[in-house]
Amino acid sequence: MYSLEISIENLDPSSEIQFNKATDRFLSELGNLPELNLKLEQVKRPSTRSLVTLLSGIILTGTSLGAFSALYTLYKDLGELYANAEVQLHFDDGSTITLKNLTRQEAEQVLREHLEKFKPPSKH
Repeated sequence: MYSLEISIENLDPSSEIQFNKATDRFLSELGNLPELNLKLEQVKRPSTRSLVTLLSGIILTGTSLGAFSALYTLYKDLGELYANAEVQLHFDDGSTITLKNLTRQEAEQVLREHLEKFKPPSKH
């Protein structure tokens, strides 16, 4: 199993409604990917009964490196829906990468290197 933490930031707070719609779709599609598990944290919105999904501390786990390959594609889809969203990946060593301005190959290479670094020991 491989794991990383994701956060999504709105670079233009004046467009909060569009940002929320885009991130809802991104998280829904991410949660529907086979071989990936998504753990979201929700908090109660003050003075209402509704819950709000936190856009930081999102835990993504997968059974193989290949399971994460669709992450970049979904990020690009998010960018088409809302250009001012930034997705950051946080790794166990404390490092963070931002997918913005990376090519697919660059993003996959960085992701592969980080996940391999923390590869769990194989069971024999």
